[in-house]
Amino acid sequence: MNHPDEKKELKNVSVVMCTYNGELYLKEQLDSILSQTYPLFEIIIRDDCSTDNTWAILQDYQSKNPTLLKCSQNNHNVGYWMNFKLGMLQAKGDYIAFSDQDDIWMSDKIEELLFTIGEKMLAVSNSKILNELTVEDRTLFQEHNLPNMTIEKLIWDNHIFGHSCMINVALLDYINRIKITTAHDYLIALVCFSLNSVAMTDKELQVWRRHSQSLTGSSQFAIKNVKKKRIKGYRKTIYAIFCLILGRKSEVIHNGFLRINLILSQLKEEKSVTQNIEDLILITRLMKLQSLLSYIRASFICWKLKETMFDYKSKDLRNDLLTVTFVFRWWYDHRFDMA
Repeated sequence: MNHPDEKKELKNVSVVMCTYNGELYLKEQLDSILSQTYPLFEIIIRDDCSTDNTWAILQDYQSKNPTLLKCSQNNHNVGYWMNFKLGMLQAKGDYIAFSDQDDIWMSDKIEELLFTIGEKMLAVSNSKILNELTVEDRTLFQEHNLPNMTIEKLIWDNHIFGHSCMINVALLDYINRIKITTAHDYLIALVCFSLNSVAMTDKELQVWRRHSQSLTGSSQFAIKNVKKKRIKGYRKTIYAIFCLILGRKSEVIHNGFLRINLILSQLKEEKSVTQNIEDLILITRLMKLQSLLSYIRASFICWKLKETMFDYKSKDLRNDLLTVTFVFRWWYDHRFDMA
């Protein structure tokens, strides 16, 4: 699809894919990438020591596309976080699009993302969601309300997934500066939303396959099977307050908010940074501390930022109570993982 107002000059677009035991769906995804209407500059594929037929498939495709595909296999398993980061830093294009090993791209994906990104550092597209059996009725944007995503919401949970993203290579300056180990897509999202440099299109530019073996990395990132006693409603708040009083802290929450705090702290002097950056830095520090007093203070900040932090459709007493108790319920739900 040609847009009448797009620039005639072609931009170099790199595609970065990471693979790990992905033989089942890999060919279908590679074919969809190679069928793009926009000419690609390079396709960088890093395999993280697959034990199935993935590497053989990649070698076959590289032999047929020797100037386009750049496939390499790690000497040891580094995990998908680091693998994507290495691929991103290896890219030479003006823009970088990220690919999972098991999705299916629409033929005009790259063309549409280039049109969408404009002067921004990040473009995010909608996705059809495919489970193991069928395409779901809800899209990625609908499931996570992405058109209304803000940095105030993003500090609690990442719903910006790499498979739907294209970045301007200028973003790598920030990536290189921020020496934090975290998922590549979350780091990208935190930086770009903090700097108000995100463009979105609700066009469904890929089929996002979600299944039990979709992780493109090693078992080191698998969530531990921790037995958790599940409670509901106000009991979460009571339980969390009780634990905070007794000093029962979660290492996962400490480390998670420490990383977010360090990332935001390195952006606070940027000219285009969000006006709420100081509040966000403070709230991540308070959440990291995990004391009753720090969480009470964090609740006040949530109240202050509630218009951009929550999606409540009405203003009533129930939603006000949900706002002031949010951090306690969040602590209960995420004390074992922040995924």
